[in-house]
Amino acid sequence: MSKLTIVATVKSLPGAEKKVQRELVGLVDATRAEEGCLEYRLHTSIDDSAPS
Repeated sequence: MSKLTIVATVKSLPGAEKKVQRELVGLVDATRAEEGCLEYRLHTSIDDSAPS
């Protein structure tokens, strides 16, 4: 079986950063549980402000 790496960039609308972050974090466990998933990571750009 070959391995595939997918990189996706998501940019939220101004003011929706916290909601987008919550939604993406909520996908982590379910995605990691998918058959064949070897790794799933979320990253925040150092160029953008991380929601607090």
